Amino acid sequence: IQSYGHLAHAMVVTALAFAVIAVAVRYLIEEDKAQVTNHHKFALPGNPLVYLVGLMALLTMISEGAVLDWAALYLQQELGTDLAIAGLAYAAFSGVMAVMRFAGDGVRNRFGAVTTLRVSALVAAAGMLVAGLAPSPWLAISAFAFCGFGIANMVPILFSAGGNQEGMSSGTGM
Repeated sequence: IQSYGHLAHAMVVTALAFAVIAVAVRYLIEEDKAQVTNHHKFALPGNPLVYLVGLMALLTMISEGAVLDWAALYLQQELGTDLAIAGLAYAAFSGVMAVMRFAGDGVRNRFGAVTTLRVSALVAAAGMLVAGLAPSPWLAISAFAFCGFGIANMVPILFSAGGNQEGMSSGTGM
């Protein structure tokens, strides 16, 4: 960056991003769901399942936010680690979560959305439990990574479930 400047750096990063997008676009999954063309006035969805799916997505995002906000503080204040090590909790969580989000469609297609959601919820809960009871920082960091493994595909599956409700548009279900 120092010898070429910020603009050159930004151009290289942008070119690399476009290259990744050009390769990845071939692997997008096509959906055959017809779009709803009738426009109605605003009305709350009558299907109670939409609210349950929304609540589950909210609770999943709260758990994700809790790790973001509190994992490093937990390691530092409760387990006595220094700040450099404490930051690894969220790094491990988000790194594993990113990898699993990229692999999520394959996992969901292989095992089904319901099974993937159930197992993911159990894995996430186990990770949070072990992290909260961990006697050592490294066990807690590993548990936060395990939690990221579970949480990764829950919100995408729940958003998909909300958007695929019978008798309503994807936007209303979301």
